[in-house]
Amino acid sequence: MFGPNSQIPLRSTAVACAVLRQTSNGTEVLVMRRTLKPLDGVWSLVTGHVDEGESAWQSAFREVEEETGLTPLALYTANFCDQWYNHRVNVIEIVPMFVAYVDGEDNISLNEEHSEFKWLSVIDSINLIPFHGHKTALEHIRHTFIDNTPPEWLKVEVGISS
Repeated sequence: MFGPNSQIPLRSTAVACAVLRQTSNGTEVLVMRRTLKPLDGVWSLVTGHVDEGESAWQSAFREVEEETGLTPLALYTANFCDQWYNHRVNVIEIVPMFVAYVDGEDNISLNEEHSEFKWLSVIDSINLIPFHGHKTALEHIRHTFIDNTPPEWLKVEVGISS
């Protein structure tokens, strides 16, 4: 019998962002090695929590700047949400994904959350990152943003408040 306490809560308090750059070899994805537990040593995309009063896209933009020192030239919603069960707090996490384009010549300045970074092809990124949702998101991003021109309606007008 199902009761009011038999549900698994949904929580959406974080964002993730694939940072892309164009090079003579094609489009590359930024991956970074985490330093904080419980995921220290794991490679990932830019991720972070939504601060009080922020929209999801504002959080993604801020997290790219904080974690990499890069300012996105353009920001898109990826039209994809990662989802996974967090056993530590018994919630299903729903994480909206974004795509940030950056200048390929800019220098990266990692914050304390990461120890190193790599620019990789989408395939190499998928092979390195352990998170199923990020792998699936990168496949979607490859199809929507790399193999094709992304629809204009996915572009975030960064100067407009939410």
